[in-house]
Amino acid sequence: MAIMVANVYGSCLQVKILSVHSVFDKTQDVVVEMQYNNTSNDTISIYKWCLPNNELNDPLFKVTCSNVPVNYVGPLIKRREPTIEDMISLEAGKTKIIQARLSSAYDMTKTGIYSIQYDMSAERIVFKHARTFESTLVRDISKSQSGLQSNIIELTIEGRPNRQREQIVIDTYDYAYGQMASTSLALSTPSKAIMNADSHEYFAENLPVLL
Repeated sequence: MAIMVANVYGSCLQVKILSVHSVFDKTQDVVVEMQYNNTSNDTISIYKWCLPNNELNDPLFKVTCSNVPVNYVGPLIKRREPTIEDMISLEAGKTKIIQARLSSAYDMTKTGIYSIQYDMSAERIVFKHARTFESTLVRDISKSQSGLQSNIIELTIEGRPNRQREQIVIDTYDYAYGQMASTSLALSTPSKAIMNADSHEYFAENLPVLL
């Protein structure tokens, strides 16, 4: 028995970022608090990977330093088709509070004022239960696509050593991360795309399928 679900996105879920500190020196981890509030009258389910659990495994945030985009340098995970076990329930009117360590996943080597916003642009973010049916899969019955954004906070951060992850594909660079970013890079700047590590990863397998 699985659950058929429908997209509800930001209409039912509000996300807020808070930080105890406004200034971080290079010895301090940049950690923010995330508050997820279910504003609907029903229990909703959120994919676990949309909720950072201290360490990030996805580029869930839009980060800039002095208005210049900051690269995500954390891990990227390719996932199977989601099931109900991949969701976390949040009851109506309830708030879930978690922490996210940004300094290990974003390039914060420069000293400056960083603007940070939760910006999950995945096709599926949050769902509400619609009805049950006999199946082994969780199916998305909505065709609409959207995203979920939080408030923006500004933090003064001192530059720290580069923690960029090593690439499996040798003799490549990190111009873009993820399939969609790699696709955009191929269309806009092919010369960089052929040297981009993630481009080799995604285009070799074509997963998820683009064509």
